[in-house]
Amino acid sequence: MTDQLRAALLANKDAVAAAISQAEAELARCQQRCEELAALIERARLVLDLDHPTDVEPLSRMTLHQAMGVVLAEHHEGLRARALAEEVNRRRLYRRKDGRPIDPVQVHARAGAYTSLFARRDGRIMLRDSRPS
Repeated sequence: MTDQLRAALLANKDAVAAAISQAEAELARCQQRCEELAALIERARLVLDLDHPTDVEPLSRMTLHQAMGVVLAEHHEGLRARALAEEVNRRRLYRRKDGRPIDPVQVHARAGAYTSLFARRDGRIMLRDSRPS
């Protein structure tokens, strides 16, 4: 009986492999569509959010580290990267070139690249000038 089962599985091995390949390709297409839809939804939410400051530079002119500075100037105790990214996105202070919002990884990277501007303490990012002594 096991020999018959093994033979049947081997006979259909190519069909199973082809089906898996097709399913993986469909999954990749679905994931791409989901990412595109999520980006569109985020952009639509930002369009509807009218609660953003008007005294800052336009979105296209501000760099990420400038946007982080605007937010952190109001939070002397600092913010965790996720909260800082969310606030920059909520206020529409900065967007990536592809139009997507920033994520905490980008905030961490920028804080690390601009150590003359930003300090880290207890898991929070803050402006270096506002760091408690």
